[in-house]
Amino acid sequence: MGMIGVNALAKRIIGMYDRNRDGAIQLTPDNKAETWRRESIYQPDQTIISTYSQERLFRAADKNGDNVVTAEELSTVIGEFDTNHNNGLETRRWLWDPRTEYDHFRSAWGEEVIGEVIVPHPQPPAPPIPYPPHPHMLDDQATMLA
Repeated sequence: MGMIGVNALAKRIIGMYDRNRDGAIQLTPDNKAETWRRESIYQPDQTIISTYSQERLFRAADKNGDNVVTAEELSTVIGEFDTNHNNGLETRRWLWDPRTEYDHFRSAWGEEVIGEVIVPHPQPPAPPIPYPPHPHMLDDQATMLA
């Protein structure tokens, strides 16, 4: 069975959203709020830009109401899903019990997709494919030249 540590998961989530790199998530109501992130996936014919949010999780973790979520506050919320109290969330289980602690956490507090933009890459028109002359046309040209 696999496991991800509660503190490690909290630090990973903060690392994905902490734009000013101060080790905490700011919940200010202006555009500087660190409750969303963007991710771009480049493909040869298009780029997909997705915007994700964890605002519900961060608001629930901010127990003292100071609009700042620390790793400790986030670990407390994540730790509620640690049913066997081993300071980690199981990521894999046996076949007869497929729902893991991590699955329960993700279904309750998983990232929400709040926007997606697909930017197509214009492709130049394909050049015409030159077809070789048909064999019977070659015979006709040879007789015409003779």
